Amino acid sequence: MHHLRGRGGNVRVHDRYQRRLTDLPLAHQRFVIRLTVRRFICGSADCPRRTFAEPFSQLAAPYARFTTRLNRALERVGLALAGRGGPELGWRPSSASEWGG
Repeated sequence: MHHLRGRGGNVRVHDRYQRRLTDLPLAHQRFVIRLTVRRFICGSADCPRRTFAEPFSQLAAPYARFTTRLNRALERVGLALAGRGGPELGWRPSSASEWGG
């Protein structure tokens, strides 16, 4: 957490919340990741952000509902189909390998 560095331990957990991220299918089943995200409060007077949530930048973008790798797979499908919808063409992913994962 880049924001915690250099704060000298003046940061504490303020709250927690649940976040749900849809990921690539696993064994032909929908896969949803449930994260408990911690919100922190900074007690330093010169802190630019009073509260902040721990980032999961490798897993998903802020406010995203899909994981980064599912987003990439969906982009590849969209490009391969030239913008036409996959389900309308009869294509439905049944495994992670079909998504390119």
